[in-house]
Amino acid sequence: MEKRLSEIEKRCVAKIVGISGDVHLRRRLYELGFVEGEKVKILSVSPLKNSFLVSVKNYCLALRKNILNNVVVIES
Repeated sequence: MEKRLSEIEKRCVAKIVGISGDVHLRRRLYELGFVEGEKVKILSVSPLKNSFLVSVKNYCLALRKNILNNVVVIES
C-alpha cells in the first residue's frame, strides 16, 4: 500500500515509488538521492513531529514534514 514518507513508522524501511510536487522540489529531491526504487529509512522524528532524520543512499538528511509529504513509498 502506498503511503507518504512522513506517514511511515520510525526505523521502518520503505522503497520510493514516486515524487510529487513542483519541478524545483522534485529536482532537488532527485539530487539528494530520492529516486524511484531507492530504499529510505526514518531514523528519528522531532518531538513536534515536524522534522525527520532520514537515511537514503548511506547518508542522513534532516527534512521537514511538508517536503516528505511529496515522497510516495511502499513499506518493505
